[in-house]
Order: sequence, then C-alpha cells, then structure tokens
Amino acid sequence: MQNSFYDPSTEFIPVSSVDLDKAPRHIYWAVKFAIVILGWSLEYYYYYAVYSKGYETTGLWGVQGSGKSNRMLQHLFWIYRFDYILNKGGLPIDYDFLPRGTPFLRDQEKIAYFTRICDLVIDYHLDPSEMDEIWRSVLDAIIFKPSLLVELLEAIPDNEVMPGVGWDDVLVHYPSSMFKTDIKQYEAIDSTWAAIRTKASCIMDTLPNIERLAKNLKDNTTFEVYLGRNQMEMIKRIFLMPALDRIGVNMFKITIERPGIFDIFTVPAWVWAEYWTRRLKLTKEALTRLKGTVDSEDLENYVSALDVAEMIGVSPNTVQQMQSRGVIEGRKVNGILMIKQEYVPRLKKIYVDGKATKVARE
Repeated sequence: MQNSFYDPSTEFIPVSSVDLDKAPRHIYWAVKFAIVILGWSLEYYYYYAVYSKGYETTGLWGVQGSGKSNRMLQHLFWIYRFDYILNKGGLPIDYDFLPRGTPFLRDQEKIAYFTRICDLVIDYHLDPSEMDEIWRSVLDAIIFKPSLLVELLEAIPDNEVMPGVGWDDVLVHYPSSMFKTDIKQYEAIDSTWAAIRTKASCIMDTLPNIERLAKNLKDNTTFEVYLGRNQMEMIKRIFLMPALDRIGVNMFKITIERPGIFDIFTVPAWVWAEYWTRRLKLTKEALTRLKGTVDSEDLENYVSALDVAEMIGVSPNTVQQMQSRGVIEGRKVNGILMIKQEYVPRLKKIYVDGKATKVARE
C-alpha cells in the first residue's frame, strides 16, 4: 500500500512527490514537527512507538460487521511481531547509532536508518510455532472493560512497557456519558491515560461511532481508522496545532495511506475462535449481573417516577423533565423511569412545604 496525503477535492498525492513549499500549511507543519513522517505507514508509527518507548492511540470505527475487532487483532499482531523480532535479535541494528528507548525524530539520518529496519521487519520470516506464540501474546493484550485494563496495566513491572493493548467494544463498558454516570471511574481512566505511556506503547479501541468515544479517550487519540462494510479502510493521522487567532488549538487530520481493502482471513481461525469465546463469556457475565441486580440493587435504591410524582404532588411529566435536565438522577429499568431515592427528601422539602411555584408543579 503506497502512502499518500489525501485531499478529497483532488487526486491522491504520493508522499514521495510532496512539495512541502506548495502543500497545505497543516501538512507542512505536520512534517516539520515530525508528526507525520514521509514514507511511513501506520505500521511504521507503531514500530517507532515500541522501539523508542513512544506512544500512539488508535480508534478503529465503523458499522457492525465492518471487521473492527478483526483489524484490531491484525494491528496488535504487527506490534507484537515487531517486539518479538527485536527481542530475538533478528535485526541488524546498530544500537550505538540508534539506542532503543531514545527518541530520534529530529535526525533525518536516523529516521532513514529506522525506515530501512522497518522494511526488513515486513519481510522477516518466522516459523509457524513463533507465529502462534505471537498470536497468543495478542490475545492476552485484549481487554473489554475498564477493570480489565487496570488489572492488565498493574501487572506490568515498573521497568517494563507493554507493546500494545486493544480495548474491544469500548462503548459497552465505557460510554461517552461516563463522566455523568460514574465520575470516579471517569477520573480514574483519565488519570490512567495521562500516564499510560509508561505502561504501554500502543493503545487501540474499537467502536461503531468515534463521535461517541468518551472525551478523555478522544483527546488522546492520535490515529483514526475508518472501516467500511467491505473492509475498505481509511487511516488518518490526528494532531493539534496552535490556533493563529486565539489562545487555543486547532485539530487536523491527514490521510497517510491510500485507502484499501484488508484481508479478514489474515487472522488464523483458531485465534478468532478463542477471541470470540472470550468475548461471548464476558457478554454472558454482564447479562447475568444485570439480571441479578435489576430487582435487587436498582429497586432498592430507586423509586419510580410515578411514585415520586404522587409523593410531591406534581405531574409525572415534571419529574421526567427534571431528570432529563440533570436536576435529579434517574435511569430506566425495564422501560420504567426510576429516580434515585436520595433525591426524594429534597423534592418533598421543596414541593410539599409549598415553596415550589404553581408553574413548577405543572
């Protein structure tokens, strides 16, 4: 796949022929600040993050059935294959010239040298048993919920960095509304992400709509991979630059690879089967917990909106409006709006004591 910058209003411009003096300003500065490296595919950015103890976060999104989870497994395989070959000593690297764990993107000679190393990795041969070992490392790097992410990162020794982590179906257990519904977990993930580079080099998540990604994860995303129903993918580098007319930043995207179709059968059948088994197990566990808590926890701590309306002498619609505006907290249980019980005494004090206006009661 040939790398390129993409302007939807023009044809593709191969990076080998980019004239920076004539390129759009955001492309010019992206190259000057080494946000974009001419000639690198997404795979090479991953390699650099692992080699230099850098950091990348990729959001893979598209409709159900577009192959998001499959493609995430492939991305993780690139990362763990590179790490395996490095640790094996299978590459002719001059570590005096290019020390591992040290950034080098301001040195064009070193960038060219590392690019040649990456080219060797692409063509490096591994036997079937080595490939299976790498795929098992990939499976061990998949998580489905925040608690598993914490467990995975806590298990990493202080002097080590995990090559990659994949958070599949991130919206299931960490929706964009988390900062409203569970502020403690939101803050915990926020602080974890601020220091995650010391624990993992590459993070990726999958979701149907990247706009729904929680803000603290979206703000840290450096690559966006959009997948179509036919497994066509578009890869964009995401970056911020200083605003020119105000104190603040502007966000930009550059398509770094010519969109193309990936092969879902690259993932071995046994790997996909094991991944799917883990995913179904977690789904069943979640459904079991939900079934067991709806009648106990939810009904113990919540009161129906109808009962609240009757207790304070207002219409059910008034209670519903208070909940939708964030005045009181509530949730739907089996299709019925339930209000957190802790709000009932406050509402009684306002409405039963007669302090609320007639309009508010209606």
